[in-house]
Formats: sequence, structure tokens, C-alpha cells
Amino acid sequence: MEACQARVRAALALDLGADLPPGLAGGAAAEQCRQEAAGDRYALQCGAPGRSVASGPRLVDRACETRPRVQPEGGVVWVEECRPADGSKPPEDGLRIRLGGDD
Repeated sequence: MEACQARVRAALALDLGADLPPGLAGGAAAEQCRQEAAGDRYALQCGAPGRSVASGPRLVDRACETRPRVQPEGGVVWVEECRPADGSKPPEDGLRIRLGGDD
């Protein structure tokens, strides 16, 4: 297949001359191509590969305060209360189940 592609590129270069699109020009361009999909031997990806980054949890800066709290039975317990640093409403605690698009 590579030999056939080289012959076609050479014939196009002779026929089109300066009008040959850069993607069809020979040289190092064909060497930078790689197979795009497994199982499809004709699908090629040329140029820099696309990069995808898996999205992780959305991190939010928090402002936390430790305060004493009186227990009904007597005694004092230290409790840490945290809220988003930007002043937005804190997320609800508890179990959340995603059933489809939005919660």
C-alpha cells in the first residue's frame, strides 16, 4: 500500500506542480502518519495526536473554622465547619444517585 501511495503522490506532484496541496506532498509528511483505529488498516491519523484529559472531581477552595459546641448531655465538642471560600452555597451532604443527564 505504501508503494502505491508513493506512486500516486509522485504522479500528482508531476501533474499539479505548485498547485499540489501540502497534505499530498511527499517527504516526511507520510512518515508522521500512523494507524488511527484498530482493525481499520486504511484509517490514518497524520500530524500531532489529539490529547484528551479525563475530567476529575471539581476541586473547590474551602474556608474551615473549628468551633466548640455544647452537647445536650453536657460537655463540649470541637466541630469543624467548612464552606466554599468564594461564598457560594455548599453542596448538600448525603447520598446522590445519577439516573441520567442531571441529578
